[in-house]
Amino acid sequence: PNIIPFYISVHVANSDFLKHEHIREHFKIHSPIGCRDKKTLNMFLGWGIPAYYSGCLTVTTKAETPIRNDQEGICLIVDNVDHPVPESVLVNIESLLQKKLIKVSHDPTGISLPYQEYVSRGFERMRSLLNMYCDASLVVTTKIHCALPCLGMGDNVVLIHPNTKDHRLKTVNKFMNVISYKKLSSIKKFSIKR
Repeated sequence: PNIIPFYISVHVANSDFLKHEHIREHFKIHSPIGCRDKKTLNMFLGWGIPAYYSGCLTVTTKAETPIRNDQEGICLIVDNVDHPVPESVLVNIESLLQKKLIKVSHDPTGISLPYQEYVSRGFERMRSLLNMYCDASLVVTTKIHCALPCLGMGDNVVLIHPNTKDHRLKTVNKFMNVISYKKLSSIKKFSIKR
């Protein structure tokens, strides 16, 4: 009761919890709810909960180091455990670019550490990754939460995904290049553009 939440950039992966009336009432009291994606927006509106499309706050990320503006820098391939890049896709991109990609993991580190140490290391890791993205000529990623901060910082980013029809990508693909794994196997050119 002592906290008044301001909901923005909310994403709901599993709507089952909205079946509980006390949860719906909580959201109604603290509405309107800013939704990260249109599926979440429609879910809240469908339950009669006032909501609006806010997009994802990660696009407000500001570059702490200058963005590389040349084609001579490294090219990164960024994935993690839940969205690994298939080897065939990696080989094809490298062949198209005529350049070796440096693999970077977006996995969280130190999850078994005490909370404060985990948070501290998490911030260090986040800054390290963001600076690495800024220094790259190209960031190719399977992770929306790598692609969106890159987009916000003005970095050169391409999001690759097994299913470009995924509801989470409907608004993202208006602002950045989103390429399916299948399309990657048939395209003839994959350039580093600025």
